Amino acid sequence: MILYDDALDHILRIDRVFRQPQGHVILIGVSGQWQDNPDQIRRLDEQSPSFPDQNTWQQIVRNLHVVFTMNPPENGLASRAATSPALFNRCVLNWFGDWTDQAFLQVAGELTQTVDIDRSDYVSPVGLDTTVVLHDSKILHRELASLYNEKRTELEDQQRHLNVGLDKLRDTVDKVRDLRKSLAVKKIELEHKDAEAGWKLEVMISRQQEAEQRRMTSLEIQNALAVQEKEVAARRQVVLADLDKAEPAVLEAQQSVSNIKRQQLTEVRSMASPPAGVKLALESVCTLLGHKVDNWKSIQAIVRRDDFIASIVNYDNEKQMTASHRMKMRNEYLNSDDFTFERVNRASKACGPLVQWVAAQVNYSEILDRVGPLRDEVRKIGGTQPCKLGPKQKP
Repeated sequence: MILYDDALDHILRIDRVFRQPQGHVILIGVSGQWQDNPDQIRRLDEQSPSFPDQNTWQQIVRNLHVVFTMNPPENGLASRAATSPALFNRCVLNWFGDWTDQAFLQVAGELTQTVDIDRSDYVSPVGLDTTVVLHDSKILHRELASLYNEKRTELEDQQRHLNVGLDKLRDTVDKVRDLRKSLAVKKIELEHKDAEAGWKLEVMISRQQEAEQRRMTSLEIQNALAVQEKEVAARRQVVLADLDKAEPAVLEAQQSVSNIKRQQLTEVRSMASPPAGVKLALESVCTLLGHKVDNWKSIQAIVRRDDFIASIVNYDNEKQMTASHRMKMRNEYLNSDDFTFERVNRASKACGPLVQWVAAQVNYSEILDRVGPLRDEVRKIGGTQPCKLGPKQKP
């Protein structure tokens, strides 16, 4: 049984009716819609409080709950209400309408969540419509998941066979290489015995030529290294200048976050429906910290943690920030008109510094990406001055 938001809404409404004395309900909906609801209603009714068996009509009437089900009349409810006014006056009407797109998405997500598809960067080209069409049959979702797993197993088997073949080819190549080495050694020994004197002379000439060639090669390498060192030094100055600008911004943002008062966080946590900027700010921070959030309640749970502020202040940009994080921050948060320090800070003094912290961390991570190749190039040419790798963490 899959519980989705719309089904829970109907169950809660019916439960409220059952909790009222003499609470009766009429369930109206098209046949085939909300097929899971009757089972859910029966389970709800089974959980209703039971009363001792007393032979009094008053208690029977008080604790009796009647549920009627009907299809929506073609000419509306007015005719039904006119023919049975007492029935409609004594019962609560609960309308089961068409499935919403959100309900389709939740059910489809539950049915396909076991499919191992590791594509976090995938964006559907048709959006929600594909899920809505496929949801017409739960069996179709299960068959889709089964087909995916079957094809994946076939591909893994094929890959395994290919790997076995490649291993055999590598073994053959190694044997051929060993044979060639053995033949080369025997050939050298034969030639050495035939012309030992001439070989010694050739060796001396060859060594002299090699020494001269190495000297020329060394000079060329020194000249090339000198040019590379100048280029790397120039680029290094530019990157370090960017780092010098970015590090204070990160530290300042960390200090601002440290200054957030507990009372301000308490006010944010107590918001039932926060402003868009406040929700965006806290959602972006939770995402950077590695938490998966999909609604305001999950964000509130993370903010209530005692180490929430400490995890922000001690954030390790080089280890925790990824390219996908940066792209997500840019596309979904930093490019949003509601995600600005001024707007968010007006809504919440606690969330304003968090916006500055997210922007500073994203900018700093982009600079670190440029530092990485430069650092490797410096090590490659034998540079001695290390590049800065990350912000100074507060003790």
